[in-house]
Amino acid sequence: MVNVGDTQKSLRGNHQEWRLCSTCGCGFWSTNGKFDICFSCFNSPGATYQDKRGARYIKLNPSDPYYAMTPRNFLCFGVGWTSVARYTMAQKLGRCLDESEYVRHINKNLSDNNPANLVLFKRTICPSNDNEPI
Repeated sequence: MVNVGDTQKSLRGNHQEWRLCSTCGCGFWSTNGKFDICFSCFNSPGATYQDKRGARYIKLNPSDPYYAMTPRNFLCFGVGWTSVARYTMAQKLGRCLDESEYVRHINKNLSDNNPANLVLFKRTICPSNDNEPI
């Protein structure tokens, strides 16, 4: 029987820990302690993920008005994921952001997605350091 906190090495040599899903309560193996939710909940709309830098991502429901701004294949997550910063900025503006727009955190804290801490930039065609806030 597996208990919460038990560890093992995966076939690829990664450290795994047995955890309980914070959403549904089922048990699952979490690789390198990255995830607090099981695979089923991870693929459900409303699921969130925080990367090593502290940036948060959210899975949107296809019926969400901002779903159109999600990339077709976001990192390794799959369809329907976007950063919480982009989602918050889109809600603040009342429109989807296009691919040439990106969001920066004023205080450089990637987990602080308060609208007052976010600024929207537009990428220029020529790479330079003079991108201006919108």
